[in-house]
Amino acid sequence: MAGLACRGARGAKSAAAASSSGGSGDSYNGDDAWRYLHWWKGTRDLYSEATREIVRLQLCLEVTQAALTAAEGEASTARAMLSAADGRVAGTVLLFEHN
Repeated sequence: MAGLACRGARGAKSAAAASSSGGSGDSYNGDDAWRYLHWWKGTRDLYSEATREIVRLQLCLEVTQAALTAAEGEASTARAMLSAADGRVAGTVLLFEHN
């Protein structure tokens, strides 16, 4: 985004320099319009590119969050199974020690 601001400042400076070099403060020529249009299209393209990147990153975040939720569920199930197995093993050990 900083690049966008820098490009915008350069485009505005070059348009201002071109208009001030004509002599009168109100001078306007086709080059000024071309420079502004060129700057504006570049800015619009950068904005569109950034917007597409944001959408892509949001989708990646959603997929990652879903995978994390699934992994947490599987880990919880595994912990419950391990706890149950530990209980069975402890009960078996107690039965052998008692006999």
